[in-house]
Amino acid sequence: MKVLNFTAVEILPSLLNKTKTQTIRPSQKPSDNYYYDRKMIDKQPRFKVGEEVRLEWKSRSSPKDSWFCSHCGMVSEVATATKGMNFGGCPQPNMKTIPAYAFPKILGYGKITEAFELNSDEWMEDAEADKLAERDGFKDFRAMWEWFDRHYDLKTPRKFWVYRFEWVK
Repeated sequence: MKVLNFTAVEILPSLLNKTKTQTIRPSQKPSDNYYYDRKMIDKQPRFKVGEEVRLEWKSRSSPKDSWFCSHCGMVSEVATATKGMNFGGCPQPNMKTIPAYAFPKILGYGKITEAFELNSDEWMEDAEADKLAERDGFKDFRAMWEWFDRHYDLKTPRKFWVYRFEWVK
């Protein structure tokens, strides 16, 4: 089973309450000689409609049985030891007073319902753009745009695959 990996703390609440129903991933990668030719190569879609996927938090950078803080998404040693019981709060010093809980690495399972390509220069600030952002777990389009611009430099238009899914377990 293929894995959809998530690491953006901005969308963590929507993953935990299972309101996130899509993910947007780059559909291009740099060529082998990118630093010389500045060419991007198109990638094939990674997921197909109807395919079941496992949804995981930080799957590539944490041990298999890890538990994480619901506020900051960091691995929690206390939670890992107690297997998900509530613990004293976020490991970040300024969050100690806010109650948090632990969640496991595997968030659940989903089924891909749609897969389509989208160019970043086609994203607009309107009702449709806000719906796109909300499905992806962001509070609004501006928050989503800022996150993608920080990670993918949207000053140059980019292509992305949009995968929509439904939670099945």
